[in-house]
Amino acid sequence: MKKTKSVVQRCLTGFSVIAGVSIALVGCLTLHDQASAAPDSDWRVVNGSFDGWHYGATSQINDGNVSKLGLAWSADIPSPSGLVGTPIVVDGVVYQSGPGGIVYANDVRTGQSKWIFSPDNQYAEDLSFVAFWAMRHNRGLTADEDNVYVASGNCKLFAIDRKTGKQRWSVKACDPKEPYGITAAPTVGGGMVFIGNSNADMNTARGFISAFDAKTGKFLWRFYTRPGDPKKPFESETVKAASATWGKDYWPASIGGAQVWDSMTYDAELGLLFFGTNGALPHNPLERGVDTGDELFSSAIVAVDAKTGKYVWHYTTVPHDGWELSACAPIQIAELPVDGKKTRVVMQAPKNGFLYVLDARTGKFISAGQIAAQTWTKGIDPKTGRPIPNPDAQYWNRPGQETLMIPGTNGARSWEPMSYSPKSSLVYIPTRTMATLYTKDGSYDWYYPLHKEASVKAEGQLVAWDPVKQKEVWKFVRPSTHNGGVMATAGNLVFQGTVEGSFDAFDATTGKKLWSFQGDGAIMGAPSTAVVDGVQYIFVASGDSGASAQTHSAGGFNSSPSTQGPPRLLAFRLGGTQSLDKKPGYAEVKLEKPWRPRQAASLVLHGKQVFDKHGCELCHGVEAVQAGRDIPDLRRASEATFAAMPIILKGALRPRGMPGFSNISEKDVVALQAYLTEQAWIGYEAQSANDKR
Repeated sequence: MKKTKSVVQRCLTGFSVIAGVSIALVGCLTLHDQASAAPDSDWRVVNGSFDGWHYGATSQINDGNVSKLGLAWSADIPSPSGLVGTPIVVDGVVYQSGPGGIVYANDVRTGQSKWIFSPDNQYAEDLSFVAFWAMRHNRGLTADEDNVYVASGNCKLFAIDRKTGKQRWSVKACDPKEPYGITAAPTVGGGMVFIGNSNADMNTARGFISAFDAKTGKFLWRFYTRPGDPKKPFESETVKAASATWGKDYWPASIGGAQVWDSMTYDAELGLLFFGTNGALPHNPLERGVDTGDELFSSAIVAVDAKTGKYVWHYTTVPHDGWELSACAPIQIAELPVDGKKTRVVMQAPKNGFLYVLDARTGKFISAGQIAAQTWTKGIDPKTGRPIPNPDAQYWNRPGQETLMIPGTNGARSWEPMSYSPKSSLVYIPTRTMATLYTKDGSYDWYYPLHKEASVKAEGQLVAWDPVKQKEVWKFVRPSTHNGGVMATAGNLVFQGTVEGSFDAFDATTGKKLWSFQGDGAIMGAPSTAVVDGVQYIFVASGDSGASAQTHSAGGFNSSPSTQGPPRLLAFRLGGTQSLDKKPGYAEVKLEKPWRPRQAASLVLHGKQVFDKHGCELCHGVEAVQAGRDIPDLRRASEATFAAMPIILKGALRPRGMPGFSNISEKDVVALQAYLTEQAWIGYEAQSANDKR
């Protein structure tokens, strides 16, 4: 147990940074051990606070006693596609959401289920392919005084009475018949609920965000994040001005992009809503407009008036993005010293490998620091904030040549929450080293880092970063690339889970690992913490990582058996003594020797084109490599499955979540089967080679 003096010192440090939170100081001063009557606290919104810090202000669990942290309880959650969202805690109840907009409410003290909200007739209406895809994913929910809010993949936004689990209202935030879906957690603030959408990088629909009244669900406003058809009237002068930056003849070659597929940050002090956007589409700039500018508002951080949705400012992280280095990532608000003056800033670490600090009021560039390996730019100009081009990374200007791009299309990081600690004044960021090889024939090699001859090997990192000095303080390296979100606490701790199922605590100052718990499922989401009856709990979801929507883009990197565990909610406390009842979850199934011989190379190539053209990788994995989930691994398809494939592709399994493809011909089906057979042989031979080692 820490001495009382050190506890008080930690409290005073936190109090001096967070002005006006005197109640936290009072509670902290009485915190001598676990039995102290610490004031209860909640975790109501997805990132813990409106500032987006993902920070626990309670220090009952700290660097001096975290070794005594143990499992208080675990609860099985019947979510077939796994759980990755941050648990929300309000008034002694912990809420978790899963794909399809299902919400699970459990008692904080015992883990006992209180209620489950499940929308009816998930696939009853006519849904687009993107909506079908989004129904398999969900990254969380949020709450206010009355309701919890969740979105389902088929464009519906729900308000649910948090005490009873009964629906209060439901609205369509986008049209599910159009190529839209929702995977993000909603954002609340100022009596409003904000939500964006995804087009799954299909280049078939433009992005926008919408605002609704939190009490009634009444539509309030909509902000389009990219222009539409220039032959039609623009929705606003802002959209009209943005259209000039997309160049000549951008439509209909470029229809999609700039979606807001992650949650946003509401600034109650400034009355602004901050959000990040996806890159421009198609990914290859030569296939978009001519003489383009920054292609607003793609790959950008944007601020709008929260009440009206009117544009305030923007900062483009990757102008003319050709690598899908999306700025869809959590945004944090903080008060930092800039030129000797305390300044309200926003911080974001998008996929491109930098941490950006901008003036929250104006969007003025303050600084950027490189937090992960990257080659897309030679640096960020400190005066203009513009990236310095690296011609060697511009594959579209290098026909017939190989181009190695770091971090690649998976990004140096993505939606996983980072954390800011007012105690250490550091941000803690889950990063990764990735690379995509753009081949001579113009295709992508997603799994280049896994090749023996690869000059860049894949790994993950947890980075502690000073946002003022733009300097790394410490780094912890992990073997896997796609790991969980981060939570820092006033106890000088940083928590993070991994795709292998470990849940770790680090000293926030030094990066030393102080504690670890081994679960039996991937931990891709971020943890949360709350104090109930004077006891601090830490919560995290585990299980299949499919709900993150990244299994498909990283199946080859995240294919260990631990990624396929049963969905669970885990709760920890000091002195917790429960043991985890290990369950098989998705059993590891080895690839059997394919039942049919390899097919002609020309037929395989045609099949690959069919697979890619129709977005099959979005659900069944890049190169058909699937890392678990309730979606079949097509490399294991049997003779009976192949025989039924023509009717399956025409929509026979729509009620079970498999969309139909009316434009796939019989010849396409034969070619697709040849491609899947080839992938089965590749996987089987690689597995056999590993078994011999």
